[in-house]
Formats: sequence, C-alpha cells, structure tokens
Amino acid sequence: MEKPPHQGAQGQDFTEQDLTGQSFRGEDLSAACFYKASLRRTDFRGADLQEADLTYADAFRSDFRHANLDRATLREANFSRSNLEGARLTRARIPAANFQEARLAFADFSGSQLAGSYFGGADLTGAHFQECVLSGVSFAGANLGSANLYGATLFEADLSRMDCFGCDLSATDLEGANLEGANLEEARMQKTFFTSLVKEDNPNLFQADLSGSDLQQAELSSMNLRGNDLSGANLERANLQGANLSMANLSHANLQYANLEGTILQGAQLEGADLTGAVYSPATIFPQGFDLLAQGLSCYSQEDA
Repeated sequence: MEKPPHQGAQGQDFTEQDLTGQSFRGEDLSAACFYKASLRRTDFRGADLQEADLTYADAFRSDFRHANLDRATLREANFSRSNLEGARLTRARIPAANFQEARLAFADFSGSQLAGSYFGGADLTGAHFQECVLSGVSFAGANLGSANLYGATLFEADLSRMDCFGCDLSATDLEGANLEGANLEEARMQKTFFTSLVKEDNPNLFQADLSGSDLQQAELSSMNLRGNDLSGANLERANLQGANLSMANLSHANLQYANLEGTILQGAQLEGADLTGAVYSPATIFPQGFDLLAQGLSCYSQEDA
C-alpha cells in the first residue's frame, strides 16, 4: 500500500530503514541518506535525489523514472530490474553497483565514476556515458543502441554480446575489453584505443577480442587495431583508412567494399577473408605474398580524385 508523502525529507537520515513499497514521488530528497536502506519496489519518480547517499541500498524493482541523482553516491547499490528511464545520474559515484536487467533508456551518466558496476541485460538505449570511468564494467548482453560513450574509459570492460547499434565509441579507451559477439553496426569509433603498450611480458598485444563482431559501416579510420582478433568480423563498407591492422587476425572476416586506403596490414592473417570491392591505395601495406589480383580489390590514387 502506498504510504503518505514524507514532509521535509531534504537531508533526512533513512539509514538502514525498511522503506519497501513507499512513495517519494516528486519529493525533494536532496542530500538525504539511504545508507543500507531497503528501497525495494519504492517509488522515486521525478524525485530530487541530488547528492543523496544510497550506499549499499537495495532498490530492487524500484521506480526512478526522471529522478535527479546528480552527484549522488550509489556505491554497491542494487538497482536490478529497476526503472531509471530518463533519470539524471551525472557526476555521480557509482562503483560496483548492480543494474542487472534495469530499464535505463536515455538515462544520463555523464562524467560519473562507474568502475566495476554491472549492467548485464540492461536496456541502455540512447543512454549517455560521456567521459565516464567504466573500467571493469560489464555490459554483457545489454542494449546500448544509439548510446553515447564518447571519451569513456572502458579498460577491461565486458562488452560481450552487447547491442551497440549506432552508438558513439569515439575516443574511448577499450584496452583489454572483451567485445566478442558484440553488435557494433554503424558505430562511430574514430580514434578509439583498443590495445595496450608493448611490454616485455606481453609482446603479442592480443588484448581486445572483436571476433564475430558486427562493424558494418563503422568509422575506424586511423585506429590502432594492431594484433587484435577480428576473425569472422563483419567489416562491410567500414572505413579503415589509415588504420593499423598489422599482425591482426582477419581470417574469414567480411571486408567487402571496405576503405583500406593507407591501411597497414603487414603480417595480418587474411585467410578466407572476403575483400570483394574493397578500395586500397598505393600507401596500403599488405602482408607479404598477398595476391591483390585474386581478391577483387580496387586501387584508389590521387589521380582518380
């Protein structure tokens, strides 16, 4: 049963209280403390929770639609299966929080610290993660269609099987990330960094797994993809102009009509790859012994411009 409004809740201390099923809809809860509180199935729609403390709070199946959680602290809070559509969580501290199967379409996390948080199976359509720290975060199986992750740090993040159709991953740090089976069709990935620096104990640089990923029409120009696993990936019509794919595994990849002008493919594995209609330039570096005539490529030069 819905409880009556809480008057004067701004800055109030709800530490370890059981607030299951209560309604705080539209209330001013700024700077309130919900440390270890039970917030299961609680209604926070449109509430002002700026700078609130929800550390270790259990908000399972709660409703935070269009709530304002700017600069809030949500350390290890549980938001699994909750609804946070359109919520604001900018510049918030959200380490190791659980958003499993949560509804987060168009939520704004810009500038927040989310290291170690879990978003498995969550709906993040159109969500904003610009300049966020997402190291070690799991987006496994999540929907990030049209999401904006510009400039985010995704070091060792689990992005396997995520749907990132049309998302913006430009200038992101994906060092050590797992993108196996991810859908990156029409993704923007200009100047995205995938691999680590050369180390004596890590000479092969196989840090990011892009095997089987869908990168149709992706913007990959000038990217450093040295040594990455792109086996079986779909790179049809992708822009790889000036990209470094030396020592990369492109076996059985689809590179039809891809732009390979100035691309470095030295030492790359291209067994079974389909390069029909791909365009290269005199500056393109192919693996030693690669048969251009047998692959159906087209050469572009300045004279063709």
